[in-house]
Amino acid sequence: MDERPNRRLLSVLDWTESLASLLLLALVYFLVIAATICLIWLLRNAPEGFGGQAEWFYVTVGYLMLIGWAIGQTIVVITRSRRLRRSEDDISIPLPKVESGPSGFSLQWGSKPPGGSGQAKNSWTSNLQTQPTTFRVDDAQLNFAQAAADAGRAWDDICREINPQYDALPDFERKLYQHAIRTAIDERRRQSRS
Repeated sequence: MDERPNRRLLSVLDWTESLASLLLLALVYFLVIAATICLIWLLRNAPEGFGGQAEWFYVTVGYLMLIGWAIGQTIVVITRSRRLRRSEDDISIPLPKVESGPSGFSLQWGSKPPGGSGQAKNSWTSNLQTQPTTFRVDDAQLNFAQAAADAGRAWDDICREINPQYDALPDFERKLYQHAIRTAIDERRRQSRS
């Protein structure tokens, strides 16, 4: 399939968006100029007693809101125009790399920097195991965990005391382990109250 008609259509759409952005900016600046002229006219020709019921406050707040809106619209248009100026080569969507093995599968998003060492700026690697990991916790360990929690110790320290493999676990599994210990302690406390 020929990509030239698609590129031509995209360039026409980009040109149309640029024109619409310029028209939007012209409208925004026209409104700011018109509001400024009205404000100056009101300052010079305010009737007697104007401002006695906080009219100046409302006029000032309205004018400042208009200026804030104008600045926001200007920033949006500038950001969009910068995005449109990028070349087609600069815009690339990296696809994730998925590898499967006997212990599960690995998902890597991004690429390594030139030279092949280190981890890329925008990369994420995770291994999801297909077999569940089971940890056994006996009553003595739960008693220790409950006493340590009551004493105010950090959950990471408590879990390290109970499970020597705790530091080797991935972050997500550590959070799950902490949650399981907390839930078990909360359940024991609930049962002891009733």
